[in-house]
Amino acid sequence: MNDQDLNLVTDLGYALWQDPYQAQVAVRDTVSAASLVETQTDAVVERTVRALLSQAEKRGSFARPGAQLFQSLFAEERFLLLALHSGRWSYARIARVLEETPESVQTMAWNARVHLASHRGYPAGSRAATPSCPEYNAQTPWTQKFLDEEMKGQEKLFLQSHLLSCSSCREALMRAKEVFFRAEAMLGEVRRDSDKMGEAIGLNGLLRGWVEQGQRIRDISRMPTIRENLIKFAKRWEVITVFGFWIAYFCFRK
Repeated sequence: MNDQDLNLVTDLGYALWQDPYQAQVAVRDTVSAASLVETQTDAVVERTVRALLSQAEKRGSFARPGAQLFQSLFAEERFLLLALHSGRWSYARIARVLEETPESVQTMAWNARVHLASHRGYPAGSRAATPSCPEYNAQTPWTQKFLDEEMKGQEKLFLQSHLLSCSSCREALMRAKEVFFRAEAMLGEVRRDSDKMGEAIGLNGLLRGWVEQGQRIRDISRMPTIRENLIKFAKRWEVITVFGFWIAYFCFRK
């Protein structure tokens, strides 16, 4: 489990539960259970996130003092923004966890970010100054996709070149950056609170231990039985050769 995923799981626990002890227990039990099922650490993280979101949905959300605006988001939105800003997850990976499409993830991310920056006004799109200006979709704006580093290849190269000559699109990108960095600043406060609480008990170190412990238990539970070991032993070529030699020996001896 890499450090970004480790921090994401820790931050998510504290972002979903007001009581630090409740958050720690939820994260501990969920990570331990996921480690017993999954073999890859990426899969452990994704299963853990899904389970934490399911638990939060059943128990309801809360508002931590000083972070009411962030806590007013749905649990999935809190995770989504943490995944984008802290974990640097791709739209595709987030979509897999939430069982949504990447397009839906873009819409959810934009709505959540705009909500956090709502007091500064809704960010307008670019006025198409030239026929080459990219189409601006108010639900999935290209500006957000660009800032989330989701543009690849020719699409990214075209936009980088276009921005050099189009002031209208540059202004739209700047407005989107205000929304982006407003969310980043608010998530920074959430992460700092999480770091303080997590460091107090060494939660990140404990998470690694729980993953390793779960994997050891899983490996032990999957150890072959005596019968399986005997069958495997009997199939070894040197054993087959020895048995064949003794069978031939007794046959010719008669």
